Amino acid sequence: MATGHPLYKTKYSLSLPDPMIPQPRHHTVLFVPLTSSSDSPGTIHHVIGNLVSGMAYASRSEPPPEENEMFFSRELLGSVSTDDYPKKAEKTLREVPVPPVQRKFRWKR
Repeated sequence: MATGHPLYKTKYSLSLPDPMIPQPRHHTVLFVPLTSSSDSPGTIHHVIGNLVSGMAYASRSEPPPEENEMFFSRELLGSVSTDDYPKKAEKTLREVPVPPVQRKFRWKR
């Protein structure tokens, strides 16, 4: 029987908040630690880019989220099977549509 990797929703404070949206906002990622230990390094899965030029899926190795100075919170969502992670999980995440361009500016000359 396959065991699972814990899967966390992790939030980081934004270093440059959007002046057009005054309420607090966070960069939210999925974090999968290398081991079941809560202080283990792991992989984050998220979108990168911005509201003007668009976004793309990305993943990278990271230390435990709490070591990042912008860390805000971490919530256990469940687990992902070792049979499915990382290949099937990453394939599925790449198929999720990323947020589209959300702002267009009209420059006056």
